[in-house]
Amino acid sequence: GLNLSIPLFDGNMTGAKVKQAQADIKAAEYYANSIEKGLELELKQLQLSLREIKEKTAAQKDAVSQATEYHKIALIGFKAGTMTNLEVVDAELALLNSKIAFLQALYEREITESAIIRCIGAGTFKLHK
Repeated sequence: GLNLSIPLFDGNMTGAKVKQAQADIKAAEYYANSIEKGLELELKQLQLSLREIKEKTAAQKDAVSQATEYHKIALIGFKAGTMTNLEVVDAELALLNSKIAFLQALYEREITESAIIRCIGAGTFKLHK
């Protein structure tokens, strides 16, 4: 025997499944939109940080130049007998500290630029409607 069944009434299961699927789509769109807004905010903050870090890097570069010049003057003064060994050591320490600060600023710049690239890359995976 062959058995044939045709459902005449499914207890509104199809309608409920459609409504659930529509609700799931709206929730996913809301979630994707909130992620996109968060990425936009993060990108703006990173851009502001990068601008600040660029200024900091330029200032540290100037500080290294000044410390280098002072170190040269201290060495010349020491050889001429007008400056003490302690002043030369202080000049060397100031030069090293300014170089460390400059390298730290460069490091912060690289980290921030990498974060911007990551943020822009994450923003390219938008949901298409």
